[in-house]
Amino acid sequence: MISDHPVHGVDPVEDLASRVRPLCGTAVDALQVAAVLESDGMTDRIARDVYGYSDVFVLASEVHRRVPPAVEVRSAARPRTRWQTARELSHGLLYALPSAAYPAVLGLLGVPALVAGMVFATATGWVWGMGLSSVAYRMLGKGRPDASVLVLRWGVALGVVVAGAGAALLVRVEHLPAGVIALVVAQIGFQLSVGVLVMRRLEVVVFATMLPTVVLGVLYIVRGRPSTLDAEVVSVGIVSVGLTVVAAYVTMRRPSGRVTTDLPPAVAREVLSSLPVALYASLSAAYLLFIDVRFLEAPTELAISAAPLVLAMGAVEWRSRRFQETGVKLLRQIRYPWQFRSPIWAAFARGVAVSLLIPGMFAAALLIGLAEHDLLTQRGVQVTTAHVLLAGAYFTGFVLINHGRLPWVLGVLGMVFAGLVAAVATLSQRLAPYGEVPIFLASNAVLLALLVVVLGTSVSTVRLYRW
Repeated sequence: MISDHPVHGVDPVEDLASRVRPLCGTAVDALQVAAVLESDGMTDRIARDVYGYSDVFVLASEVHRRVPPAVEVRSAARPRTRWQTARELSHGLLYALPSAAYPAVLGLLGVPALVAGMVFATATGWVWGMGLSSVAYRMLGKGRPDASVLVLRWGVALGVVVAGAGAALLVRVEHLPAGVIALVVAQIGFQLSVGVLVMRRLEVVVFATMLPTVVLGVLYIVRGRPSTLDAEVVSVGIVSVGLTVVAAYVTMRRPSGRVTTDLPPAVAREVLSSLPVALYASLSAAYLLFIDVRFLEAPTELAISAAPLVLAMGAVEWRSRRFQETGVKLLRQIRYPWQFRSPIWAAFARGVAVSLLIPGMFAAALLIGLAEHDLLTQRGVQVTTAHVLLAGAYFTGFVLINHGRLPWVLGVLGMVFAGLVAAVATLSQRLAPYGEVPIFLASNAVLLALLVVVLGTSVSTVRLYRW
């Protein structure tokens, strides 16, 4: 509609205003008019060549002036509560709670078995959990809570079965102890159940179920990791995970009413639509674990270098949501479209800064602790800094995904990952010891820079901010 030339003899802007009046009568300001115009195909070139205005924003200002409001403007959305912010900030910590029992698991299984089990469980849970939540959220968004519940219920169970079968194969091929299967099943069950409880906004339940494991795990460390308590700590951890799974399934009670017969094809369509999300999760997990698995048996400062990133992931998620909300708020506050670009870039800069600052504070505390125990090295500082930069890249990636730019994120991440693999294969020996560290640091800096460049093509497009 927009790209059509105006009727001869009629003011082109007036003709445009009359055509978009049904859509723009409730617009709060010219920015929302610009969102409608852009979503219907308007470009800066059309605005200039057909309507005589320098860009879409300037044209939208004139259209908004000519379209009288049809109804009273609705009030601003209710501000976020502190509780909601606290919940989001806790998400990174939630997934780290089982680590309180890892030292005891190490005592029972040994380093090779623990490393193999955790790498397999982390990668599988990352991919399966992200794909499962994507399908469930899609069904909710289409007004199908019945389908969302069934997807979660069967998805969690199937994920545990698939992970258990994969762990059994891993045990057989690598000649690992059978306890690795239990480790993988428990870790996957916990990760997927936490995803369900997060969807239900019941993060506090996870903290409650895992509290005994955390307390006992801390006491176990304080007492010097006595081998006589290995089994007790692991047993309490299994009980805590079991309670978390039960709590998740309690929230997945079947909704009232009959489930319609179109459920299987509807779910199948959403599964196919979620494959790019699963691919993104796979690439993200592979990118991070490709480096981090090399440090699991390395000195302490390298082995725990990912901790600041893990603890800060909730903050990264929070900032990505806040950025989108800031865009919506700007649409309500700014009168003229040309005023949108600078504030939205400033909001993005603040988001990146906070996404780097929070893991940076965790990293500083970690490095200070290592220094006090004479464990701090140059490589430790570098690899910890690399994980902090990765938090900024994740934030930028989340913003791009929210803007519908997932294919670009996949392309950039895949390209940088390929470069990382090639650089490690050819340069790590020359940069030894642990030559992967400076390569990983440089790779994360490049990843962040490229994602910012991609974001620059869309960050000021107003239709990407819901109103």
